[in-house]
Amino acid sequence: MESQTARVLQVVFGSLGAISALAGASFQLASSSQSLRGRSRTKATYARRWEAIRDTGLLSLPQTAIGWLLDGTSRFTSFITGIVRRLPGCLFMPYLLGVPILGIIGLWIQTDWRWASAFGGFLFLTVAGLILVEQERIRELPRVVLVFLSPLILLSWVGRFTWLATVVIWLRIVLSLETGHALILMLGLFPVYATFLSYCLFMCGLVIADVHERLSTKDESVILVGIAVSASPLVTVLALTIGKAAAPSAWIPQNLQMCLSNLAFDGLTVLVTFRLLRWAVEVPSRVSIPIVVVLDATLASLFACASLWAGLAGTEHALGAKEVAFALLGRSTDGVSWELGPIFWAMHTTLIPTLLYLSVIGFCWIGKTLVLPIASILRKGREVESPHGLTAATFYLIAAISGVLVWAIQCFLV
Repeated sequence: MESQTARVLQVVFGSLGAISALAGASFQLASSSQSLRGRSRTKATYARRWEAIRDTGLLSLPQTAIGWLLDGTSRFTSFITGIVRRLPGCLFMPYLLGVPILGIIGLWIQTDWRWASAFGGFLFLTVAGLILVEQERIRELPRVVLVFLSPLILLSWVGRFTWLATVVIWLRIVLSLETGHALILMLGLFPVYATFLSYCLFMCGLVIADVHERLSTKDESVILVGIAVSASPLVTVLALTIGKAAAPSAWIPQNLQMCLSNLAFDGLTVLVTFRLLRWAVEVPSRVSIPIVVVLDATLASLFACASLWAGLAGTEHALGAKEVAFALLGRSTDGVSWELGPIFWAMHTTLIPTLLYLSVIGFCWIGKTLVLPIASILRKGREVESPHGLTAATFYLIAAISGVLVWAIQCFLV
């Protein structure tokens, strides 16, 4: 293993330790800064969680933890849905006018003024159609006028998704830059393209929910997929940056095809993962969680392989099934050595949802097997008396474990 790869692993575990330490400190500060009423309410909520961790068996604890995770995602998606539904249309108008200008600038940078002018004219007509459709008095116009305006009205519906062209234009620009500069520019553009990708997917979800009665607008799948798809380009560029730091001499698959492939399979992974988790909770059984974990990890790995294969298919760096399998396991594409380079990190973004719920299960297991027994000894059976303290202690313990891993890598791999 290259020394750069070992140092990247140190950075990863060090970052995990730092985040865990900050989370532990935030729980301690939250417990002391809340009002008496808010403190008692949140204390009761966390106390119930810790009592459930204490009273639930080790084999049954994953199902309880996944239930909490799904409940949290449902609350979050309901919150997002409520915000979108309550937003007045006038707040969206700056985006309707600003993003076409951003797309025109991007086309002008990439090609020439003729393509930029054509794209700008098309988007201008689309915006005009959207503004026209939003007018309440449009139905009062004569039919002859409506027939004349029908192309604009048609463009208004098509134009709700043509802003994706602006996202693709700027993705091409970002991916043409050096990896570090691409990450900085992607962070700056993230609010713009994330808003439009989420908006388009949310509109699709509402249409599907209206047409198909079996799907409720409260179903969080569309929102979760929208979040995954919106974050995927940024996560992909971040993964490529980490991979370059780990293996500076390795080739970087920094192209639009790889980015779009990751975008599609990241969204698919989130959809499949949360569907499987909800099935495991709705069908309680001691074997349902292990089956779901194995099945989900297998599917996520297959999606990772498919993402890498599709992202490089047809290019001079196209990989076969054997080479993709080597990359999945952290080996170089020829299988000769270990290599946690850009290809490895880019394809493993599909495993983020799996790592999310496994980390929740791991947190609960650490709390039950290590933190609660120590607290029981120190507090003589009153271990759930300070639930915020238990949560903070668990995060601190994770930070300590991360620190030990960083030390082990420094001693044995660097």
